[in-house]
Amino acid sequence: MLERQPADDQDFLLRTSILDRLSGPLCDAVAARAGSAALLERLEHANLFIIPLDQSRTWYRFHQLFAELLRQRLHATAALDENELHRLASGWFVAEGYLPEANPPRAGCLRLGASS
Repeated sequence: MLERQPADDQDFLLRTSILDRLSGPLCDAVAARAGSAALLERLEHANLFIIPLDQSRTWYRFHQLFAELLRQRLHATAALDENELHRLASGWFVAEGYLPEANPPRAGCLRLGASS
């Protein structure tokens, strides 16, 4: 299923696999792209293992098994830095006032404001 997606979509899916829930603006920040809201909507309409979390379809999540597959692929992909993805997500959560989500436990040794 993943291999059938365009390369840009695959990259988006891998980068956003670190997230427990997805929104267009959050995905824009983590995937370093624009237009994530439209992509999320397209993925949902294509039945690609994405589930809306609210009636307005602002927040989504990946189906649990698909999320696990994506995270395994991300771990195996040396080209993407998971810590950097977590930093980007944390920065977005802080900027938007979602402080409890700003530093998830799986981010490991990440510290807000820490530089590489």
